[in-house]
Amino acid sequence: MIILEPYAGLANRLRAIDSAIILSNETGLPLKIEWVVNHDLNCSFNELFYPIENVQICDSKKIFWPFSKYYRLHLLYKKLCFKKSLTSRLEFKQFADDLEYRNMVLASNKIFIASCDSFYGNSANYNYLKPKSEISAQVDKTASLFSTQTIGIHIRRTDHAKSIEGSKTEMFIDVMNKELSLNQNVNFFLSTDSPAEEKKLRDVFGEKIISCEKDFVRSNKKGIKDALVDMLCLSKTRKIYGSHMSSFSGAASYFGQIEVRYITERFKF
Repeated sequence: MIILEPYAGLANRLRAIDSAIILSNETGLPLKIEWVVNHDLNCSFNELFYPIENVQICDSKKIFWPFSKYYRLHLLYKKLCFKKSLTSRLEFKQFADDLEYRNMVLASNKIFIASCDSFYGNSANYNYLKPKSEISAQVDKTASLFSTQTIGIHIRRTDHAKSIEGSKTEMFIDVMNKELSLNQNVNFFLSTDSPAEEKKLRDVFGEKIISCEKDFVRSNKKGIKDALVDMLCLSKTRKIYGSHMSSFSGAASYFGQIEVRYITERFKF
């Protein structure tokens, strides 16, 4: 059995789940996902998605103090509970590159994996993830405002220093103006975790901006659900201009099977 504990934010967890499903399908080993509700993602899996076929999912498995404060201690404890585990970059690299090591790990009856990223393949397709009906309804309501020319804009701010530094707001505004110069019928669905950024773009582009009313706080259930709605709305656009080093933009492209281009200093329109 493969026991996966995905961690960090929603998009990071989905990447890890995707790799675990690929590994499970290739090896025939059953997959169990332990979905931890914590400050990174304060919402259970089954409040976001319907069950995944042939995957056991345990929601709201608590991590108690001091493990909740010191996640490395939690991982060390988990490693002691299982004969084989994958929790570090070095172990994941060896698992991917060394066939003998991979076979040795897979020979175990139980493998514990903790990851916040892809670690074994990448399907780039999340069609096995079915959002709950209330979330789908909100997505459909917003997407009904889209046209075939709607472009997704994802601007990550708050605590993501690399996105803030690498994808400046002025860069997005420049790209959006260029899109409008080519086609005045273009409009934009804006997904951002910053009310200030949303106001700034509305001041520039006015009614060309479509966005969802949402809770910007990610530490509560509504904030997480609203983030998923944003992600799925992005997936309904023609293409996405995303933020540097943000897994959220990539996850949206996987749901919609659409192009994503990341706005950086090296970006060429």
